[in-house]
Amino acid sequence: MTINNNGNNGHRPAVVWLNDLQRAKLEGMTGTKPKVTIQDLLEKINDPNAPEQALIPSSPRSVESCFRLGVDPLELQYHPIAFYKYTGDTDEIAKLRYEKNEQVRRERVKSLIELRKRLVDDGWTGEYGRSLVSAKKSPGSDSGGGGRGPSSATMVERERQRLDILKKRQERELAQIVSHEYQRKELADKQQRKVDALEARTAEMARQKAEHDREWLSKQRDIELARVQADRELEREAKRGAEERYRREREIQRVKEEQERMMKKESYS
Repeated sequence: MTINNNGNNGHRPAVVWLNDLQRAKLEGMTGTKPKVTIQDLLEKINDPNAPEQALIPSSPRSVESCFRLGVDPLELQYHPIAFYKYTGDTDEIAKLRYEKNEQVRRERVKSLIELRKRLVDDGWTGEYGRSLVSAKKSPGSDSGGGGRGPSSATMVERERQRLDILKKRQERELAQIVSHEYQRKELADKQQRKVDALEARTAEMARQKAEHDREWLSKQRDIELARVQADRELEREAKRGAEERYRREREIQRVKEEQERMMKKESYS
């Protein structure tokens, strides 16, 4: 049996597994193949890699037990947690699905073993003549059990109903758990998206501030450079002015000295 990782429960149509059991029962009764009981299959059904055909009993009583309880023998096969992890599932959901299915599987195996034992105790063989004799020897096996308690048919029906109720309850509980987990995950994802959006906005604001700071610093450097250049130009202008004043003063002094020298010369002549 295969369960696809998309939520499919993987149940085979009843007509398919009923035909498989009928064929296996016929092979067991005719000697085509050895009779294999549920007990014989315990090791194989606990092997997740066992082939499907190796999981079908051929013993008439084991086949009859599957018939009466409505159990497809392939659904008795053990599967690990990874088998129950569908696409998009968390590990927690897969574990819960595994635990629910494993509980139902174990209950089915237990019920099949108990029913087969009851058939053995009642002398049921699957052969019409012998089963009728066994029925006469077992007063509690028919509906007229003389007040000794419920008949075997009634007990089997009750067990089948119990397994069916258990299975449906487990499916409902699992569906609720999965739904709650998906809601929790959706809420967590929504909250994470908000956090991511806030972090993105914060990062964008930080980027814009850093860009603004870089532009401001660049402008400040330009202003400072312009101020330094202006100060240097003023210093150069002041130096040139001082040099020009000094030159004029020297020229005036030279002219004055030359005039004084000429005046002295004239006074001696």
